[in-house]
Amino acid sequence: PAGVSPVEFVDQTQAREWIRAEWTNLVAALDAAAASGRHQTVWHLANALRDFIQMQAPATQGLQITQTGLAAAQRAGDTRAEAAMRLSLGYLRWRTAEYQEVLDECQTATALARRAGWRKGESAALCNAGIALAQLGKTRPAIRRFEQSLAIDREIGDRTGEATKLIN
Repeated sequence: PAGVSPVEFVDQTQAREWIRAEWTNLVAALDAAAASGRHQTVWHLANALRDFIQMQAPATQGLQITQTGLAAAQRAGDTRAEAAMRLSLGYLRWRTAEYQEVLDECQTATALARRAGWRKGESAALCNAGIALAQLGKTRPAIRRFEQSLAIDREIGDRTGEATKLIN
């Protein structure tokens, strides 16, 4: 918006310090946007906070924010955004060792990403489903998911994704 200057950071440490200092305000902004029906803003903000949520936010708060983002994506009718929120929920469930819930979220994310034509998201969801299946002791289905994910990465030329799948 006019008159608003973006915040720039010299490094990741400064960015992390900023997000910690502004965390309460960011959560309040997300809640206010949700209450006023700004669905696109809500899921974008939840997605922008994803890395911090996954690594540093309390698990319950991370789940709440991501579920709010999911509801907003659904209300906005944005299939790709819903897939992204499902991937985030899957990761948060993995943090709490809820592997069947991880699998459920990833299977839903796979279908949504496929419907949205988001191949990279589909690959990520398949890989994460493979991880959940491996944690559940279902080795053969896990390998199939990893192979499907790897095939997508090769198809789209995602060398980083390909390397990630090969170490899983």
